[in-house]
Amino acid sequence: MNGEYDASKVKVVSVSVDDERSVADVKPFAQKYDVRHTVLSGTDAQNVGREFGVSGIPANFLIGPDGRIIQQWEGYTPEEPAEWREAISSALGST
Repeated sequence: MNGEYDASKVKVVSVSVDDERSVADVKPFAQKYDVRHTVLSGTDAQNVGREFGVSGIPANFLIGPDGRIIQQWEGYTPEEPAEWREAISSALGST
């Protein structure tokens, strides 16, 4: 999704928590599904949750040019890409 807009103004970042065996699967998964935004992964759900303030995984963030979180989504729904595009368009209209 980062390739569809000016990434100097907003960024999409996802956070994944995986066990030691599946952390290596994150990159191939992102390539398979053409994920173009940044995906961070970790193996310590408690620390990742605390650091990023999330309780649901995957956690996805829309971040503004000032580094602040504009919007956060937890979990996955099929409607999410449309919601992301709407939020990105709104953020770009106000930046």
